[in-house]
Amino acid sequence: MDMVVTKPKGRLFLRAGDALLLLVAFGAGAWRLMPYGLQVDSADLRIARVEQGVFRDDIVVRASAQPLNSIMLDSVESGRVEEVLVEDGQPVAKGQLLFRLSNPLRNLALLERQAEHAQQISNLANLRVAQEAGRSEHRRRLADLEFTLLQAVKQHSRNQKLAQQGFISAVALDESSDRLAQQRRVLDNERRSIETEEGVRQRACSRWRPRSTASSPACTWWAQRSTR
Repeated sequence: MDMVVTKPKGRLFLRAGDALLLLVAFGAGAWRLMPYGLQVDSADLRIARVEQGVFRDDIVVRASAQPLNSIMLDSVESGRVEEVLVEDGQPVAKGQLLFRLSNPLRNLALLERQAEHAQQISNLANLRVAQEAGRSEHRRRLADLEFTLLQAVKQHSRNQKLAQQGFISAVALDESSDRLAQQRRVLDNERRSIETEEGVRQRACSRWRPRSTASSPACTWWAQRSTR
């Protein structure tokens, strides 16, 4: 007749204890083998003795410096850069020349203004020649008229004496008086014409002054000549 054979419990507990000890031993070994902190090569380590002092936390890195305030410079006129007088990062002062530009259009405009200025000076010289010729003609005419008036005065004085002596008629004396009055009117009209022409010349010079600085001395010279 069969019988149930019971297994001994002591051997089962022994096996469980062995497995538990093996697991604990494995965990302890894994714990010891695990790394702690940062992994650094021994060649990169510098070991020194600890001393009391000032701690300097310096880091050597590469960087680019940026200015706190930036000012962008620009030129009002366009052109070609002929010369640069300062470099990047160089301190400058107010009003200091930074660069030189050349603009062919501006140079052509300057040449055109210079040509206009030379033309105005030439026109002024021609005006001076014409004025001097006019003055010479006026002086000659005034001299002729003054001489003619002097001759008329002398002739009328002689006619008066002859009329008193009865050598010429009253009609001839009246004609002599009329010629004398006519010569005086002609001389007065010529002087007024000269004064009017001088006024026109001075006004023309005043219009020339704003256009050319070289015309002002010449006009002043003509004004001085006209007042003499």
